[in-house]
Amino acid sequence: MSVYTISGTGNDEDELESEPASEIKRVYPNVVVSLAVISPDRSTNSIKGTWARPFGLISGYRIECISSTGGDGHNKDLDSDTTEYTCTGLSAGHFYTMSVHTVSGTGHDDDKLESEPVSGDKRVYPNVVVALAVHSPDRSTTSIKAKWVRPFGLISSYTIECISSTGGVPRFAHKLNSYTTAYTCTGLSAGHLYMMSVYTASGTENDDEKLESEPASKVKRVCKSGGCFGLNRDFPREIDEFPYWIMDKTNSLISSYRVECTSSTGGNPYEGEYLDSNFEYDCTGLSAGHLYTMSVYTVSGTGNGEDKLESEPASKVKRVYPEHATVLTTATTHDSFIITWTQPDGHSTGYTFTYEPIDNRENAKSGNEEILDLDQAITSHAIGGLYAGTKYSVDLFTKSGQDGDTDPLQGDPETETDRTMPDTPGNFRIANKTVASLLAAWDKPTGKLESYSIAIDFVNEERDKTLDNVHIPLPDKDDENPASNITGLDPFTEYRLTLTCLSPEPMRTECDPTYIEEKTDIAPPPPSDVRPSNDPEVIMKTKTTITVEFTDDIFIHDYGPVLYYSVIVTEENVTGGYYDYQPERGTDPDPQMNTWAKAQGRTLRYK
Repeated sequence: MSVYTISGTGNDEDELESEPASEIKRVYPNVVVSLAVISPDRSTNSIKGTWARPFGLISGYRIECISSTGGDGHNKDLDSDTTEYTCTGLSAGHFYTMSVHTVSGTGHDDDKLESEPVSGDKRVYPNVVVALAVHSPDRSTTSIKAKWVRPFGLISSYTIECISSTGGVPRFAHKLNSYTTAYTCTGLSAGHLYMMSVYTASGTENDDEKLESEPASKVKRVCKSGGCFGLNRDFPREIDEFPYWIMDKTNSLISSYRVECTSSTGGNPYEGEYLDSNFEYDCTGLSAGHLYTMSVYTVSGTGNGEDKLESEPASKVKRVYPEHATVLTTATTHDSFIITWTQPDGHSTGYTFTYEPIDNRENAKSGNEEILDLDQAITSHAIGGLYAGTKYSVDLFTKSGQDGDTDPLQGDPETETDRTMPDTPGNFRIANKTVASLLAAWDKPTGKLESYSIAIDFVNEERDKTLDNVHIPLPDKDDENPASNITGLDPFTEYRLTLTCLSPEPMRTECDPTYIEEKTDIAPPPPSDVRPSNDPEVIMKTKTTITVEFTDDIFIHDYGPVLYYSVIVTEENVTGGYYDYQPERGTDPDPQMNTWAKAQGRTLRYK
């Protein structure tokens, strides 16, 4: 752009014009025309844009692919002859905006300009599910089950289809949420071949940009009414055509098949049988847990002539499910679950135990243990390291084959529940005592508890008195410093207190008891005028002796049990002389005896 200054008029011959003052500037380029954005291929993580070149001078284009849902972005510079581009390496299932800028000028040009972007939105196809496996669960004649691994990328749901290629009842699309990784198609036709397909979807039902991946598909036959290969149920993983096979009879002359099931681990064999034009067969009556080779021979000829021939066998190896063990008993300690069982029939190599707490989940943990039993001799096991006072569910699985063996399997579980014992309360002690009470205290044990119980007994005494045990229910909120004040006791008497605790129903268990021995305080001595309430009864007299009998009451008094007693013999109406007095062994003389002797006019003489 140039600007000139002029002096003079157009009619003036001396009109003059200055040199121009000039500056160069570029006009913004036009935006691209007719941008269209598509998801070109289900198998690649990409979106594609196409457009028409606009009028005007263009040196190139700049492409941006930006995700509004957290996917990885993409940028690219293109030359001016390009009118389409595919953004690759994007995040599966994510929503993207593809923007195309027209560029005029070069990177070395100060006046390089870009147009406003023209944009289009598109979602990338989601990835296909990973590791799809299809099997017939539990010998079912009406269902097949699929499991898979969630793929990388953004997924909103799955769609499941089960379509039969042999005329069975189909099961069309069923929608599942994105957190589901297994599904069972039910209501199928027994013996028919089905293709089970799993589609991943990204986007919602109301979303115009909702996309579905290519299906991940597997073919599986539903068991016939007679059951599948093996004793217990069909195999839990993809087994190709075994025990089904396909033969193209247009390429060779086949009159029948012969099937054999032989065991390499000592199981019962299945003798061969000729079949006419059948493409499937069930070997039955096999030995649980054993490894078998199933061989299929094709036969040409009738058997009535010398031209009958048999092919080499097509063989596959498979293990029959082991029988489950039968649980006999369960028992617990404060930290273990002890289970006993009978050895299952057939072949087995060990056991797997899985355990899970039913209550007290904030403290107790789940887990699993395995034991090897190649000799098939083990019938009990203790699961250790459990939490006290907790109800557990334990599953016992029988295993046939170990890691690294051909086709290891485990049988159906036997499930048992039981509660571990609460811990024994710690630091059982007497916190305080009086003449007639003992305050017992202890530390709260681990585990869920319902109550405590304290049994009270005399120590080294034979008493007719019956003592009531103390039952201590827990308050609404467990007391961290439990205690019980036991009252109504006799003074200066030694008691044994035995403490136990109980877990709640159902499956109530009791902890191991703990005990303590303690005496109540001694009562103050009785006044000097207190005497036994019942006089002794004279039962025999001689010239030199008097035999008397005391009643039981003489040994018990309101001031506490009698520790010792004295028998005083006096002559009536006699004064003066000595009175011989012998205290009980190990006790101090009674000072009241001297007072009494003086009152009788006699002198107390100790023996």
